Amino acid sequence: MKMKMNTGLLLMASSALLLSACGDDDNNHGNAQKPEADKSSYQASVYRTEGGIAHIEANDFASLGYGTGFAAAEDNVCFLAENFLKFQAQQARYLGAGENNAHINDDLFYQYLSDTGQYDATIDAEFEAMFEGYAAGYNRYLRDTGNANLPARCANKEWVMPVDAATIKRIHLTPFFLPNFKGMVMAAKPPVLVTKASKAKQTRNAQADQYAIQNAIASITLPPLDDLIGNPMDKGSNGVAIGRDLANGANAILFANPHLTWDESQRFWPMHQVMPGVMNLLGANAIDRASVGFGTNGDVAWTNTVSKSMRFSFYQLGLIPGSPTTYVYDGVPIEMTQTTVTIQSLDESGALEDVSHTFYATEFGLLVGNPFPWMDGMAIALRIADEGARGMQGGTKGNYMAKTVHDLKAINDKLQFLPVNLIAADNNGDVLYADIGPVANISNEQMQNCWAQVPNTFNGMDPACQWNIAEDAAEAGLLGASNQPHLYRTDYVTNSNDSYWLANPNAPITGYPEVAGEINTERTLRTRSGLEMI
Repeated sequence: MKMKMNTGLLLMASSALLLSACGDDDNNHGNAQKPEADKSSYQASVYRTEGGIAHIEANDFASLGYGTGFAAAEDNVCFLAENFLKFQAQQARYLGAGENNAHINDDLFYQYLSDTGQYDATIDAEFEAMFEGYAAGYNRYLRDTGNANLPARCANKEWVMPVDAATIKRIHLTPFFLPNFKGMVMAAKPPVLVTKASKAKQTRNAQADQYAIQNAIASITLPPLDDLIGNPMDKGSNGVAIGRDLANGANAILFANPHLTWDESQRFWPMHQVMPGVMNLLGANAIDRASVGFGTNGDVAWTNTVSKSMRFSFYQLGLIPGSPTTYVYDGVPIEMTQTTVTIQSLDESGALEDVSHTFYATEFGLLVGNPFPWMDGMAIALRIADEGARGMQGGTKGNYMAKTVHDLKAINDKLQFLPVNLIAADNNGDVLYADIGPVANISNEQMQNCWAQVPNTFNGMDPACQWNIAEDAAEAGLLGASNQPHLYRTDYVTNSNDSYWLANPNAPITGYPEVAGEINTERTLRTRSGLEMI
């Protein structure tokens, strides 16, 4: 897109709709879950331009959400209705166990996030209002359309029901990376141990346990771990920001080419959100999001690509023999935290049955299983460098209000909430490449000295191998902003899911820690772990 751009609302408008509501009430739907009654009056205009792009204009965040929720439902109601079930941990309740118990595992995982407070964070009042409005707008579409008149995929389905703002909030507060490890987390189960009857037998069993551990380690075959976070060889994005020196008369140009799979859950939905005198956002986001994720506010344009930075690490734990839920850290035995969650699933007869699962966690994070073993004496924990709620606590709003790429970098430095590369351009003709989101703060020395026996894991018994504390990090354990790569230019910057090194070959970026995605990180980890790529 070219900057400075004309962001007028009506361009070849093919349809328009004025939405208003005062105390909308969805009590007449008769569904199992009734959302909170709308607490506000909403008024929004929704215009459709060539190609069906939705342009939503409103004077407050609640009404902007109202128009967005309505327009999103017009375009994607069946996907949204089913997707809401996932974040409510109710897929199995309405759709059954799913293939290989996929719905059950999803529900247990998202119920765990809910039960452990993932969604309890206080967020910006503007987004609380937007989520309330979004839910009300979606519900308005259901009421106006009627379940019988929905697309065939979801017409007259019991699982199409009004949604509440809490569900919309859950979608936005779910960690970016952790769901990709869901299979590993759900596979983590402590071994069943046989009681040891005598000291001699205990000695023999201890020797056998060590032999079993060595065999288990030798047999571990890990996939390329990039597959868990978006393998650039499989899917990713391209971003090019062209500054004033090369923009051929424009202030700047941003080329955004997000190319994830065409799976519905990863498709983007374009939108134009306008609050006169406050903000003017044109861009896109994943189908289920309530606001623009990348695009332009008229002064700054930005896009994202998959980052090579180290966003997670596995830790090999030493366990007390005979007690597979007790690990040793700094010489002290510590009991794992156990959280049992329960969901409901349709059985083969159509009746609901309770299904429970216990999750195990340490100070590093959740225990994981397949392809890692959990056996007497050893287990593996996962630590994630996630964005927390910081995007909804000033981060996203800061992006929307940025006037220059320097403003954009400042808010991302402060809150470190984007777990991806950032490529941006502004009306001054400046461009920015930066990888300044949540990254594990592991030093180069630790990358050399802290590897454990299990491939690609760190020593979980030694405090010297923990993530470090940086004064300029948004959260303890994250790499500080001053140690994260960035580059300002007036010619161009680019990234295609690779190292930050050559964002512009005229000014190679060097000197940052290996965890920041430096090119020799791949070589180091490949040599140590035998992996093709991490």
